[in-house]
Amino acid sequence: MKKIVVVMGGPSTEAEVSRRSGKAILHALLEKGYQAEALELDPPNFPQQIKASGADFVFNALHGKYGEDGIIQGTLDGHSLYQLWSYGGSCYYGQGSYQEIFYG
Repeated sequence: MKKIVVVMGGPSTEAEVSRRSGKAILHALLEKGYQAEALELDPPNFPQQIKASGADFVFNALHGKYGEDGIIQGTLDGHSLYQLWSYGGSCYYGQGSYQEIFYG
């Protein structure tokens, strides 16, 4: 069975919301019989964390910085891991457009 890792938390100001979302996602996956585990984001060590986890698939439950700016998605793209999230470039450019529109 493929292993799903739910990435959550981290240093974002929205980390607590991310943890709540991530725990709900993890609970649902486990309830459905999937092999899944949680991973608390530590940005400087994320590449090592995800490699050590043995993930086959990553469910990104991050909110705010790291979850929506394309950095984590790009890291996962670089490791050729399947992920439930938008392509890293679209997150990065979409976030940039949002910031430009709303914050000039």
